[in-house]
Amino acid sequence: MKNFKLLLPLILFLLLVIAYYPILNWFFARDDFGFLPHLPTTLNNISAILTPPNYWFFRPLSQQFYFWAGEFLWGLNPEWFRLFALALLAINSWLVYKLTKRFTKTGPAIISAVFYGLNTTHLFEIGWICANYQTISATLFLLTVLLATAQNKKAQLFSFVTLFLSFLSSEMSVFAAPVIVVYKLIKAKERPLDIKPYVKSALPYLGLTLFYLVFYFSYVRLPGGDVYGRFFDPGSLIKILGKYLAYPFVAGFDRSGLITPVNLLLALKMFILFQVAVFAMIERRINWRLVIFGSSWFLITISIFIFLSNHTFAYLEAIPMAGLSLVIATTWEEIFSHKKIATAVTALLVATSFVTLVAAQTTDPNLKWLNEHQQASRYYLSLSTLNYPKNNRFVLDRNDEWLMETTYFGHIISAFYKDKSPAVILK
Repeated sequence: MKNFKLLLPLILFLLLVIAYYPILNWFFARDDFGFLPHLPTTLNNISAILTPPNYWFFRPLSQQFYFWAGEFLWGLNPEWFRLFALALLAINSWLVYKLTKRFTKTGPAIISAVFYGLNTTHLFEIGWICANYQTISATLFLLTVLLATAQNKKAQLFSFVTLFLSFLSSEMSVFAAPVIVVYKLIKAKERPLDIKPYVKSALPYLGLTLFYLVFYFSYVRLPGGDVYGRFFDPGSLIKILGKYLAYPFVAGFDRSGLITPVNLLLALKMFILFQVAVFAMIERRINWRLVIFGSSWFLITISIFIFLSNHTFAYLEAIPMAGLSLVIATTWEEIFSHKKIATAVTALLVATSFVTLVAAQTTDPNLKWLNEHQQASRYYLSLSTLNYPKNNRFVLDRNDEWLMETTYFGHIISAFYKDKSPAVILK
């Protein structure tokens, strides 16, 4: 079992590469071309990465630097970006395992890693390269919580580095400090509980978070556009939370019909999880510390969705999913006391999750949208290949269906030709 624990991230990575192989070489699409044309071309203008863009958010590490480093290391080859993201997803699953292991035994901790890594929730997050920032920010978020709550003082000091990098990756990093506080309170053993020393020990993280918020709102301003809604309707709270709570279980649902192969696979997966949970409740073997911590993690990090009234951002669950995975783990504690049954059910869950992950790539509406746009990008790049450099301009029809769908043709050409970019003219 010890060797298996060391191999867990590698096994998950191989499974993920096989599962995501059908979309591995999908091209860049849509917002990807909001970054590619504006990347620094030399080390002299590398500071451009830290310049807040005009689209209302500031993620220099996970987006600007990520695209720049990717282009520098392996060129504009989308499959390498996705392979890197898949490697991080495998690492994130392992970090979820390490965190869960602090509360329970190895078996349930492995289940939490499997549920997290092989979940269809990550389809859009991995498929759309622009959304890989959530995978990166989840890595830094998990590392921050693990290091900040470790017994090793050196690890605790290094957690401030990962927290700082997390601030440069996603706005959801502001929830790391509250999650750390909850962890310290949940793990406290003395009764009655004195919360003051635990809050005090988390004050440096809370202080850095406050500094980040002041910087963000003064330097970058309030996120807007289709990123966050400026107004919140209290009546939509239950609907929004319910939607994002259900999403990890139904992502990839086939809307073409109720009884389809993908929907049956999703139903089988939910049935397995439900039966295990019922068995745990009958035996009264629930790790309430893990349930409270996982639920708190999920609710704290999902609260940002309250302000996402205009859109359902499928790729934003990378961090909340970790909390949900902790809750799932506790329901498996009792069944792992029966080794043969646990082995069979675990194998069934892994197989079902893997097959569902592969099959859902043909039905997930977000991936269908992405596929249309990556095809459009390839189409317009092929036009540039045919016309450049023979002709230093493109004359396109305003009524072109693909052009209206893409709206990023000029950015596409700029991304691949840089300062030699030809003119784009609409007639």
